[in-house]
Amino acid sequence: FPSHDTDPVAVDRIGHEIIVAKRIEMGVQKEDSPTAAKFLDLAHELGLGEGRRSSIDLIEKNLG
Repeated sequence: FPSHDTDPVAVDRIGHEIIVAKRIEMGVQKEDSPTAAKFLDLAHELGLGEGRRSSIDLIEKNLG
């Protein structure tokens, strides 16, 4: 797999989590759908990048 800092599948996995959390916070949806991120699992299986959240190290930086 590519390095996680340049891995589009890893970036999409984290982005999916952030968006779902915000939608739940805003009351737009109640929970994440098990099938909503199926494309990320498929991309991982095809070797396009890292789709397993447990294998992605998220480093948060304060830009302000």
